[in-house]
Amino acid sequence: MSQDGDGLAYSGTRFQYATPAEILAAAAALPALGIIVVILRFYTRLLQKAKLGIDGFLILPAVVLVSGMGAALIAGVEQEAVGYSTPPPPGSDPELVFTWRDPKITMVQKVQFITQLLMIAAYGFIKLSIIFFYRRIFITSKSDRFNLITIICACVVVAWTLAYIFAVALDCGTHWVAHWGSVADLFAYCHGGFEVQQIVESLFITDLVTDVIIIALPMPRIWSLHLTLGRKIVITAIFLLGGVAIGAAAARLGIFVTQIKYSLDPTIDENKSVSTVMYWSMIEAGLSLIAACLPTTHHLLRGRYISSVVASVRSAISMPSLTRSQGSGGSRGSRNNRSDAPPPSQDQTAIDSFRKLSESESLARRSSGASRELRVTKTVAIEMTRHNGSEGVKHGAEAWETV
Repeated sequence: MSQDGDGLAYSGTRFQYATPAEILAAAAALPALGIIVVILRFYTRLLQKAKLGIDGFLILPAVVLVSGMGAALIAGVEQEAVGYSTPPPPGSDPELVFTWRDPKITMVQKVQFITQLLMIAAYGFIKLSIIFFYRRIFITSKSDRFNLITIICACVVVAWTLAYIFAVALDCGTHWVAHWGSVADLFAYCHGGFEVQQIVESLFITDLVTDVIIIALPMPRIWSLHLTLGRKIVITAIFLLGGVAIGAAAARLGIFVTQIKYSLDPTIDENKSVSTVMYWSMIEAGLSLIAACLPTTHHLLRGRYISSVVASVRSAISMPSLTRSQGSGGSRGSRNNRSDAPPPSQDQTAIDSFRKLSESESLARRSSGASRELRVTKTVAIEMTRHNGSEGVKHGAEAWETV
C-alpha cells in the first residue's frame, strides 16, 4: 500500500495527512477565535452586571493552554518539520538507523511532547468549566441529585487530567530528552515507546468517552422540564454545541488506531502521521473552547430569545419544586398581591423565610446615532409563614420593571 497523489496514506484505510497549510490555519485561527469568544463571554457578564462564576474562571487557563498548543504547532511548521515528510536516514546501516536522529524529526517529537501536555491540561479545564456551567444553571439546592452527579464528574475529570499529565510526562522517567531522542534512547529509557503509545491511545479513548458523558449530562434534566417540545429542542441544541468537538476527537482516535495497526508498514511517514494527530488534537481543543463559551455569550450573539430560553430553564427547574411545597390550593404565578393563608394569630410561634427567586434579563438595543438599554427585571418572592402548626404561603407579586 503506497501513498497516492492526493496524499492519502494507506489507501485501504482512507485517511489523509494534514498539510502544513492546514496545520497553520488551525493553529492560528482556532486559538484566535477562542480568545475572542472568551472576551465576549466576560463582556456579556459585564453588560448583565452579573458576577463571574467558577465556570468563567476555569475557562481562562484553558484559553492560555489552547493558545500554547497553537504556538507550538506554528513553530514546528515554521521549522519545516511539523506537517512535512520524514527525512530519510543517511544510510542502510542498522546501527546507524538505530542511533541516528534528524533535527526535523527531533523538532516534531518536541512539539508532540509539548502539545500533549498542554492538550491534556486544556481538556481538563474545558471539561470542568462546562460541568460548573451546568451546576450554575441546573442546581437549585444542595439536596438535588444533579448536584452529586456533577461533583462526581468534576472529581473524575480532575483525576483524569492529573493522571494523564503525569503518565505522559514521566513515561521516560526523569530522562526528558529521551522523548525526542533516538530509537536507542526510546528502548533504553521509554520501554521502546510502546508504553507511551498505549498511554496515548487510552488517553484518546477516555477523552472521547468523557466528552460524550459531559455532553449528555444535562439531557435528562432538560427533557424533564415543564416546557413545550419546541423549547426543549432549542435548549438541547444549545447544549449539544460541543458535539462538533466530539467529532474531531472521534476522527483523531480513528487515525491514531489506524496508525498503530500499520505501524510496521514501511510506507508510513512518521512526521506526517504524528503531525496529523496533533492537527486533530488542535481542532478538538479549539472547538471545545469555543463551544464551552457560546451558551454564555447568547446575549450578544443571538439576542433576547436564547437569553429567555436559559431563563426558562432555571424557572422550569425551580417553580415545580416550589409549587409542591405550596400544596394543592396554592397558586404559582399570581400577578396580584394576595395571600391564600389565614391571617396571622397573636401567638405566632415561628416565621420561616423560605425562598426568594429572582431572574433578570437585560437587552441592549442600539439605534442609529444613539444607544439605549432596555432592561426587564422579573422578581418572584415567596415566603412561608408557620402559625400554630398550620402553614400559609404568601405570594409576592411578580414585579416587572422597564428602564
